[in-house]
Amino acid sequence: MMRFRKKAWTEEELRALSEDEWNELLLAEETDAETVLRILKLLRAQTQPDPLDTERAWKEFQELYNTPEGQGRSLYLNASAAMRRKRPSPRIIAAAAACLILLALPQNWITEITTQLDRLEAQAAAEDSRRDLTDAYLRYQEELATDRMMRIVSEQ
Repeated sequence: MMRFRKKAWTEEELRALSEDEWNELLLAEETDAETVLRILKLLRAQTQPDPLDTERAWKEFQELYNTPEGQGRSLYLNASAAMRRKRPSPRIIAAAAACLILLALPQNWITEITTQLDRLEAQAAAEDSRRDLTDAYLRYQEELATDRMMRIVSEQ
């Protein structure tokens, strides 16, 4: 049985130990929680392959999927049907035609809308100027009436 220290073990120190010594450390009462977690991490790293090991993944792919009997065949069941060129359905053709029409029409619509807006703005401006003239005329008439009444009152 090995002699254990009370301090936490570093990962480098734990890597230098054997798997049997890791088991002894895990069973020892003096082992702190950080050391236990480090040992479990090292054990997991030994039992589980590195997910980023591309060479191992490529070798596994070649062994499992790139077999001589599979040469010229697809991994997918309906690959030949999917690879065949299909004719577009009438629904897709109608949708494409509608999109083309909508793309072509807005140019005409935009010019029509802008000319109508210009006309409306001109009408609104004319109405505003008519309103202003009417208001000015009414004020003038009020002033004239007030002046006449003042003269009549002052003459009496």
